[in-house]
Amino acid sequence: MKRKAVILSMILFCLFSTAGCQNQSESPGGSSSETSQTVTQEAQAKFEIKKDEEQLESKEISFHTDQSLLAILEKHFDVEVENGLIVSINGVSQDEGKGYYWTFTINDEWGEKGAEETFIKDGDQIVFTYGKF
Repeated sequence: MKRKAVILSMILFCLFSTAGCQNQSESPGGSSSETSQTVTQEAQAKFEIKKDEEQLESKEISFHTDQSLLAILEKHFDVEVENGLIVSINGVSQDEGKGYYWTFTINDEWGEKGAEETFIKDGDQIVFTYGKF
């Protein structure tokens, strides 16, 4: 009787320990599941660099959707970052004494996070503005 209990315990252990090892790449309908995969796509966005209301530069930029806004900016512009904040773009540096800083909008909405934590999508319009705040 003790031997049957040990064998039954081993069988149950094997069943439960391998239950989570199933291949779940097929959904019930037979197609691949993409819920755990991040899909990187090529995209384009319009970037503008302004000093107050004066446009300093404007260009369409191609990027991959898994790149942060900061990574895209650093690839296409001369950018300086200190403590996670953009302090200079194309040689225009913030002036804390006079209250001039860099800010950005995406599709006319203020950025809610830092540029390093922000991800944009195809067709977005990004405006970095150097102004008094």
